[in-house]
Parts: sequence; C-alpha cells; structure tokens
Amino acid sequence: MKKTKTISILIFTSLSLICAGLSGYLWSLIPRSSIERWEDINVLDLVVISGLFLLFLVLVYRIQMRLFPLKPGVVIYNSMERVNAEIHMLFSIMYFVPIMRSFLLPLPFLKLFYQLLGAKLGANTYPSGTLYDPSLINIGSNTILGDNCLFSPHVLETEKLSYAPISVGNNVMIGMRSIILSGAIIEDNAIVAAGALVKKGTHIKAGEVWAGVPAKKVDQIRI
Repeated sequence: MKKTKTISILIFTSLSLICAGLSGYLWSLIPRSSIERWEDINVLDLVVISGLFLLFLVLVYRIQMRLFPLKPGVVIYNSMERVNAEIHMLFSIMYFVPIMRSFLLPLPFLKLFYQLLGAKLGANTYPSGTLYDPSLINIGSNTILGDNCLFSPHVLETEKLSYAPISVGNNVMIGMRSIILSGAIIEDNAIVAAGALVKKGTHIKAGEVWAGVPAKKVDQIRI
C-alpha cells in the first residue's frame, strides 16, 4: 500500500483539533467550582470532555461523508477520492475501530454508534462484531450477528483500494467469527456458519446455508 498522502494527514489533524477545541469550549461553559490546575480535573470532567470530543468527531465525520461519500469501485491514488478515503481510514483507525473492538458499549448503544456512523441496521438487529466502513453496510431486521464477526466493504490488494457495499437481508444468521467481504449479498433467511469466510462479491440466496473457508453452499433451508 502506498503511504498516506500528506494532505490527508493535515486535513484529518485539522478536523481533530477543531473537534478538540469545540469540546473543550463547551466543557468550559458547564458550571463548576473553579479549576486552576490540571490536577483539579476529576474523572467526571474527563468523561464529559471525551464524550463531547467523540460527539464532535462523529458529527464532523458524517458531514464529510455526506459531502464526499465513499463510492463503490476502485479508488485512483492521485485523486481527491483517495484523499477522502484516507481521511475516512484515519478517522476509523484512530477513533472509531478502537471503540468497536473495546466491548465497552452494550449492544443497543453499539448499534446506535454504528447508525450514527452511517450503517443501516433493521429492527431487532444488534451488531456484536466489527463493521468497517459503516456507510456501505445495509442489514435487515431480526438478523443475528455473532460475536467477533467482521464486515469489510473495502478491499486492499497491494496498492489497489476498492469499495463495494455489503447487503444482508432479514432473519439472517451470521455465525461468530465469520468474515463477510466486500460486495457480498446475503438474502433473507440465509445462514453463514461460524468461522466462515464469505469472499468478495459472493451472492448467498434466500434460505441457503454456507460454511467453510472460503465459504460454500452446504445446505438449503426448506421454508
């Protein structure tokens, strides 16, 4: 992979500093006893500052994704699309992925977090895995996402970066530690077994059962 462009790092750093400044300013408006030294800041203050910082990060990130969305297809290195993709990756690596993998958020809050980042998750669907590039993931209702499953709408092959959305229907079972790669389509009532690797561009039809590495059809549910 080619190194990250300097302009991408500068834009990302500037946006991070803006978020830090805004969160610090709002925190300073909260009434409290006088704080004259860093030692006077307590745990609650740190939690409030961190929460405000995360809120502004998500807001700035969503604005960027709204203005410059990730587009399906290969990203040309010497293009503004590549700059946008790198800014997205920096936000993910530095801030969002650590939260996704921390297991600190209860599932309802983790679902809300993914939705704030742009993922489309149906009713009674709660992600207990990692969803990269949330804006490119659409999962229906009553779908089970097993522990430590991984969804990755991006593919990085040597120096070529590309994106393709992942679509999952209703009443689907995604087994624990399974991996769903770029461009996969999984229709209603399908099952992906635990530990399966669904290759990029795979189309799993309604009621099919897939298992293995790479995943292959092993059964058909009679509905």
